[in-house]
Amino acid sequence: MTDQLIHTAQGLVPFSELEVTDIVEMRDNARVTATEWRRNGELVRRDVNVSILRGLEMSGQQAQL
Repeated sequence: MTDQLIHTAQGLVPFSELEVTDIVEMRDNARVTATEWRRNGELVRRDVNVSILRGLEMSGQQAQL
């Protein structure tokens, strides 16, 4: 089986050369998950996903839609 190639700031890099860290942060109205990819200690890729926990509260005419 061949090593997967990952798109990074340094071009395509074999997965085996990368250190991968997953980070989860809870914010006031969001859950943030990030995956950091490092090569020789240098950050070469960062993927982030934000999940909004609750929608905006509306009042007035828009709230009645």
